[in-house]
Amino acid sequence: MSTPVRIVNQDGRSVRVTEFGQLVVSSVDYSVPVNQKLDTINTAFNFVAPVAGQQIVVTDIILTANKNVGASDATVEIYTATAIDTTTVDASILQLEMKKNTSLSLTSLNMITDDGVWLNAKTDDNDVFATIMYYRVPIKDND
Repeated sequence: MSTPVRIVNQDGRSVRVTEFGQLVVSSVDYSVPVNQKLDTINTAFNFVAPVAGQQIVVTDIILTANKNVGASDATVEIYTATAIDTTTVDASILQLEMKKNTSLSLTSLNMITDDGVWLNAKTDDNDVFATIMYYRVPIKDND
């Protein structure tokens, strides 16, 4: 005979159990990959658009600078912005230098954006191939 058990927080909210009977102790959804070739200098490349009532959680970032990157490296910045086509940074997620023919894989991230922002990237040298993986969560109620 089994005993029913509920795990709740101080507000009485129950933990989530998936349809497969797994207790959710990590990401609450599967990541969606978006690929872009950053092939134009100082241009905004959009990865994720805002959705009303949701925030973006970045889980993985994979960057590869190809043979076209010059001797002075490529500065790559992934950032949130108030418009799809702006290079003006609202909040920087990641900024780094990529050398020619190098790759960087950042996995198991758990970075959340503000609500109502675009997730963009830009570079000052081309070409950098970028994959950003993310999922969405409802905007946290601060009441």
